Amino acid sequence: MDVAEATGGFAEATGVRPEPGTQPRPAKRSPTAAARLNGMAPPSWRQSLARVWNERERLAAAGTETLRQAWNAAQEKEPRIKAAAQVCAVSGGVAVVLVAWLVLLTVLESTLIVLSGIVGLVLVVSSVLAPIAIVALVIVTACIGVGVTAFVARESLQMQTARSSHASKQAKYLD
Repeated sequence: MDVAEATGGFAEATGVRPEPGTQPRPAKRSPTAAARLNGMAPPSWRQSLARVWNERERLAAAGTETLRQAWNAAQEKEPRIKAAAQVCAVSGGVAVVLVAWLVLLTVLESTLIVLSGIVGLVLVVSSVLAPIAIVALVIVTACIGVGVTAFVARESLQMQTARSSHASKQAKYLD
């Protein structure tokens, strides 16, 4: 190993050589110091900031130019852009109408399903209740008939009783 390797380039940079007979030791240096000795020092924060600022300016100028080119192209193609916008507007309007129509059909379908369910329920209830209603009607009619018959029979019995009583009283008075 030679002196340059052992000292990490320090001997060449400073001109100081180790004493003869001693074992040279590599110098402990920070990476920044070693980079400065090799001519590759990292940039300072000012240099970094300037580099970032210049890159931003370059990108902004490129973006502005791109926007300008796009605007010019749009101005040249304006009739086509207007036509495309009109087509988009019409297709959007048609889409809105179709969605509204589908919502209306869905609501109507749901309403019909509910109504058919109600009608079906009424039919089921009426088919179950119809025999019960018929039996109840027969019973009520029979009760009314029996009641009317009993009332008429009682009234006629009372009238007969009243007549016979009246006739017997008259017969007593006539004798």
